[in-house]
Amino acid sequence: MKLNLIAPKRRKPFLVGLLSFAFLLFLGLFILWQRYHIIQESRQREMSGIINIVEQNIN
Repeated sequence: MKLNLIAPKRRKPFLVGLLSFAFLLFLGLFILWQRYHIIQESRQREMSGIINIVEQNIN
C-alpha cells in the first residue's frame, strides 16, 4: 500500500507555491548581487576620480 503524505488535490498548489518561492528567492538574490556590483563600480569610479585630481595637483 502506497502512502501519500500530500493529498493529490494539494500537490499542484504546493508545487506552485514551492516554485514561486524558489523563483522569488532567486530573483531577490540576483537583484542584491546586481546592487552590490553597482555600488562597487560606483566606489571604483569615485576613487579613480580622486586619484586623477590628486595627480593633477601633484603636477
